[in-house]
Amino acid sequence: DDNVNDIKKKWLLRGLLRMAEWDSDTILHDGNVGHVLEAAVRVAPESSKTWLRYANWCHEAQQNNSTLSRVSVSSYRQFLNLSQRRDLSLEASLRLVQMLVKQTDNQTDNQYQTNNDDDNDDDDDDDWISFVSKEISNTPIDPWVRVAPQLLARLGHPSIHVADEVLVILKRLGESRPLALVTQAVVASQTKTIQQQSKADIALHKRYSELLQGIRNNQETLVEETDVFVSELNRVSYLWDEKWLSLIMRVAPELESRVGALNKDTDRLGSNTGLSIQEKMDLCLRRFEAVFAPFSASLVSLAEETCMLDTAPNDGTSSSRHSDEPLTPHERWCLDQFKPLIQNLMMTIKNPKPPTSSIVTTTEQPVVQPPPIPLTSAANNPSSTTTTTSTSNNTSKNASDFVCFKCGAQGGRYRRWDECLEHVRINHPELETRRKDSKSRIRDQCRTAAKTPILISKPNETTTTAAADAGVPPPPVVSHLLQFNAPNDVWHSFLQLQKLLFQNAEERTHERVQSVSPRLAALAKNSTHLTLPTTRIVGTLEESQDLRLDSLENLITMITTKTRPKQLTMYSADGKRRSYLLKGREDLHLDERVMQFLDVTNDLVRQDKLRAVRFAVVPLGAQSGIIEWVPRAVPLFQVYRRWQRADERGKLLLQQQNQAATSTGSRTPPPPVQVVTEVPPLLAALCNWVSAGGGTRATHEVKDFYKRY
Repeated sequence: DDNVNDIKKKWLLRGLLRMAEWDSDTILHDGNVGHVLEAAVRVAPESSKTWLRYANWCHEAQQNNSTLSRVSVSSYRQFLNLSQRRDLSLEASLRLVQMLVKQTDNQTDNQYQTNNDDDNDDDDDDDWISFVSKEISNTPIDPWVRVAPQLLARLGHPSIHVADEVLVILKRLGESRPLALVTQAVVASQTKTIQQQSKADIALHKRYSELLQGIRNNQETLVEETDVFVSELNRVSYLWDEKWLSLIMRVAPELESRVGALNKDTDRLGSNTGLSIQEKMDLCLRRFEAVFAPFSASLVSLAEETCMLDTAPNDGTSSSRHSDEPLTPHERWCLDQFKPLIQNLMMTIKNPKPPTSSIVTTTEQPVVQPPPIPLTSAANNPSSTTTTTSTSNNTSKNASDFVCFKCGAQGGRYRRWDECLEHVRINHPELETRRKDSKSRIRDQCRTAAKTPILISKPNETTTTAAADAGVPPPPVVSHLLQFNAPNDVWHSFLQLQKLLFQNAEERTHERVQSVSPRLAALAKNSTHLTLPTTRIVGTLEESQDLRLDSLENLITMITTKTRPKQLTMYSADGKRRSYLLKGREDLHLDERVMQFLDVTNDLVRQDKLRAVRFAVVPLGAQSGIIEWVPRAVPLFQVYRRWQRADERGKLLLQQQNQAATSTGSRTPPPPVQVVTEVPPLLAALCNWVSAGGGTRATHEVKDFYKRY
């Protein structure tokens, strides 16, 4: 009888599900579908598939219907308690997190549209969050391990109630599965606290501290070892010399343009006759300080971080992250190598050499002009009025005979207002004053004198003309030359530091762990609870016995690319050799999400026997992280780059042969054709290799191509 009842129940359930599919295809979100699925869960309450179908339908049909939303949450909770499938459990967990956050966001958006029912909205918000939190607390903890990154991202939600409920879930997860959260919690707790942080950042840091303290209460040794491991990997990922090289490379183009602009401004300022020598010097210094102020601030900030200042502690401690950490041998080497040059560059910017002025004497032939018409003859002879008027008009255009309003000194051109003040200051000190009314008076008188053309006889013009006719050299002309070498001194010191950093980067291709991080080397020598990053999801220490860190190779390989990542090799407790890529100056949170997406994709296409190769990605901060090294992998760019170099060598050989053939009168066929014809077979071999899951023949073909080209 029991078997018959089970068979009847099975067929009834299948019929109800088929009926629900038919109704959903014809009349979407019709109430009949809900009634059918509700009857299905009553017939087979132990069927996880039925609960998932019912929960998905309620989730899609809710449309601000609070009743269906609550039914959907309860159905997902029931499904998680019954399901054993990882992919479907992940979907249900993400749906619950989404409903918790999205429903609150909708209610938060509505409060800006209506202001009458604020108290009711707050009560509904609290009731909804409490209901979802209660349903989540009744679910098993294992499905939440895979969505730990999403939960950590929601820990900084704008709604305090949502963030607190997410913190409760994470605390529960940290107590039972500490390995799933300890690294992220330690990374967040090591973030430097800045006084200018917002209240949201301070609250987020406080929640991470509470989460880490909950893990520390049960696994204190694990938290301490993870803290040392993360901090030392961050130190190794971005060494001191790499920080200085990155800064130098970033500011080099802008600094070069600023030095050139300052030199041009200095030359242009030296030819300005309206300013005194002292004013020119002061203006040069002010421009120098304004131009190099941002660059100086960057230098001082990095120098304080890397102990390159004289005010840095000399007791062997580092101020970069923890004040009580001693300097590593590599950091001491950086101080010996680069500190003199860095301090010289900073002193050159802080205390520039003042400008200097030198006297330059040149000999110029004076311009001989016709003698002016006397004023008396112009006044007594009416016929000469036309000549005087035309002469005055020419003088107004050329402004070559205008004089000072006070002493009659020849101006040679229209005087500007600032030039008038300078002339008065030098030649008439009794009139010099800073009062506004005196400036206005001098300006008006200068303008009046400039508008009134007065024809005068140049001093000693007859003697000068006679001396020129007699072949006597003209008197020398004395001028001042302004010299300001401070920008060039800064650029010279900058180039010296840049050259030394580049030379060091090219020569140092390997580093020893004992040199760059003695604490990391000492940690690897002892038995630890640290688990090496892998694609396998582990939550407890018992599950990670074979993945614990056993030892660490002492040699670190420096990869010569732009960000200079490093390859580390570690050995796990099971004896396997595991390599990792330590990257700095790059955010790996997106890479972590991509690997999570590939994990879900592998679960969905498992029946088709398809699988994407994944690797572990662990962010160690906003600009650093560690990536699991994929063995026996050849980057596609490396294949293209080698073909490109072979093609360039072929073109160069063809050019040399053509030049040699030009002299003899014969031409040879181009050799790059051989290289070009080799590329399609190589790509075909790679495609066959990938489709067949690897192969000896394709491997030999690839190796043969690399050997030849």
